[in-house]
Amino acid sequence: MKKVLYTVLSILSIVYIGFLIVNVIKTQTAWSPDMGGFQMWFDLIVNFGGIAIIFCFALVNFAGSPLKIVFFILLIVAIVCYIIVLAVPDSIYKIFS
Repeated sequence: MKKVLYTVLSILSIVYIGFLIVNVIKTQTAWSPDMGGFQMWFDLIVNFGGIAIIFCFALVNFAGSPLKIVFFILLIVAIVCYIIVLAVPDSIYKIFS
C-alpha cells in the first residue's frame, strides 16, 4: 500500500512542478492566460500544493513510531508557520526587521 501511495505522491509532485513552471512563466513574462474561475484554484495549488504533498509524504512515512510522530508534529508546526507567513507577510517582516 505504501508503494502505491508513494507513486501517487510522486506523480502529484511532477504535476505540481508543472504548475510552478506555468506560474513562473506567467509572472516573469507578459503572458497572461485567461483562466477564468480556475485562477483561484491555480493560486491555491501554487501556494499550498507543495506543502500538501510534503504533508502527505510525511503522513505516509512517519506513521507508527513515537520518534516519527514527533517529526510529524514538527512538520505540522512548520506548515502552520508557513501559512501564517503567507497570510500576514508584512507583520512577520516588521517583527524580524
